[in-house]
Amino acid sequence: MRTVWISTLRRAATAVLVLGLAGCSAPDSGSPSAPALSGVEPSGAPSATAQATGPSGITAKPASTALAVEGRDMRLVRLSGSEIALQFEFFNGVSVPVAPYDLGINTTYNKILIVDLPRATAYAIVRGAQRRLRPTGFYESNDHASGAPVPPGRSVTMTAVFSAPTQETTKMLVLVAGMLPVEVPVQPAGAAALREDPVLHDGPPTDPAIGLLKCLVAGGTVGTEPRVVEYRLPGDVLFEFGKATLTPAANGALDSLATQISGGGVLTIEGHTDSIGDDASNQTLSEQRAAAVRDAMQSKLGSQFSFQAAGFGESKPEAANTNPDGSDNPDGRAQNRRVEIRQGIVKPGKPPTLNPANLRNDLASLGLTASVTDVRRHAGFLVASVTVRNPTPTDQKIPYGNGFAGNAGAGGVTLADTTNQRRHQPCLCNPANYYAPLLWSFSDRYALTEDQVVPAGAAVTFWGIYSAPAPEVAAVDVELGGFGKVETTPITTG
Repeated sequence: MRTVWISTLRRAATAVLVLGLAGCSAPDSGSPSAPALSGVEPSGAPSATAQATGPSGITAKPASTALAVEGRDMRLVRLSGSEIALQFEFFNGVSVPVAPYDLGINTTYNKILIVDLPRATAYAIVRGAQRRLRPTGFYESNDHASGAPVPPGRSVTMTAVFSAPTQETTKMLVLVAGMLPVEVPVQPAGAAALREDPVLHDGPPTDPAIGLLKCLVAGGTVGTEPRVVEYRLPGDVLFEFGKATLTPAANGALDSLATQISGGGVLTIEGHTDSIGDDASNQTLSEQRAAAVRDAMQSKLGSQFSFQAAGFGESKPEAANTNPDGSDNPDGRAQNRRVEIRQGIVKPGKPPTLNPANLRNDLASLGLTASVTDVRRHAGFLVASVTVRNPTPTDQKIPYGNGFAGNAGAGGVTLADTTNQRRHQPCLCNPANYYAPLLWSFSDRYALTEDQVVPAGAAVTFWGIYSAPAPEVAAVDVELGGFGKVETTPITTG
C-alpha cells in the first residue's frame, strides 16, 4: 500500500532551499529574487550550510497579518501519467519557530489541495493504508522530532504527491492552510524545477483522493412554490471522452450529490458537450449522457421525484471552445462538457425575486469588521475574498457556529446574482475523508495562539470558490453573514 506522500527535506534549522522557477515572475512580491542555493546533497540529505533567502517564483502570501508564513516558489511537476508533485518553500516570517504541522499541513489533516477549476475537480494528497516514518519523512507519525519547527526567517522545502490531472490541464489552483490561493502552471515530467526527494519514488497510488467541486445555486420563490436549485457536474468525471457510459468515479460523485437533494418535485438533467465532432453526433451524445445520469439519480432518489432528461449538444457553451487566434482551448472545452441538474421548474418570464439573505451580525457585535477584497472569475467559477479585521484592543475569537464561517467552515457568505435572481453558495469539496468540507477559510489558525482567534489589530483574508453566474453578469451582492451587511462588488477577470 502507498504511504502518505508528503515530506520536508528534514531539519528545518539547517535546510533552506529555494529554486528559481524559470520564466515565472512573482506577481505578489516586490522583493528581488535571490539566487538559488545548493541546499541538498546528491543523496537527498539536507546541507548543513543552507541559509535563508528571499522569495523566488510564485508566492502564496499569508492569509493573516498575525501569521506571516508563505509558500514560496510554488511549482507543480508531473511525475508520470498518474502522479503530480507539488513543491514549495515553507517560509517562516514569524519571530518564533513555526511547524507546518501546527497549521494543519500534515498527514493528519492534510490541508493542502490542488484544484483543476475548468474541470471542477480537486485533488488531495494520495492516502494509503500505511504511514512509514523515514529519515526525510514529514510527520509520518505525530512525532514532532520527524520534522522540526522552522526557525524565524528560514525556509524548508515541502513535497506532496497527488493523483495527476488530465494531460490537458495546464494550470491549477493551489490551496495551502494559512496562505492565500495561487494559480500555478503545470510543468511536464522531467522539469528541472522539481527537487529530488525519496517520497517521489514511493510506488503507484492506491487511493486517488479525487473529488468534485459541488456548487449549489438557488433561485427565488413565489408564495409557497419551491425555489429552483441548480447543480453542475463536470463531464470529464462522469464520462470518458466521447462516451455515454458512467465511469466508476461517477457513482461516488452522484451518491454525494444525492445526499444534498431533498424534498421532491421535478428533477431535470441536461447534457452538454464541447464542439469536437459534428452537431448531430454531439446532440446524440448529450442526450445519451443526460439519460445515463437520469437513470442513476432515479435509482438513488426514488419515487418522490419525477425525472426529465434533455440534451443540448454543443449549442449552449459556457466558454469558448477556441482561443481568439483560432487555436484549441482545452480549458474552455472542459467547461462545456458538463451535466446540469435542476430541481424545480424554470418558468418563462422574469425570474422570481430572491428574498433578502437572513444575515446574522454576531461577529460585528464583537467589534470585528469585514470588507470584500475581490471577486474574480476563473474558468467557470468565482473566487471571492473577504478581509476580516480586529480593530479592538483585545483578541477576538471567531467561534464555531458563527454567522460568517459556521461549523467546520460552513459558509455564511453568499453571492447574490440580482440579474438572474440566483444565490450562489460556497462550493463543497471533499476529495478524501478528512477535514475539507468547504473551500471557504480552509484553516482556523490565524495566529500562534489558540485556533479561531484574530489578535488585536490583525486582519485575516478568507476566500471561497463559487459557481460563476452568466458571463454578462458584471457584479454580485456579497452577503456577509456574521456582519449583517451586503456589499455590491464588481466581478474582475483573470
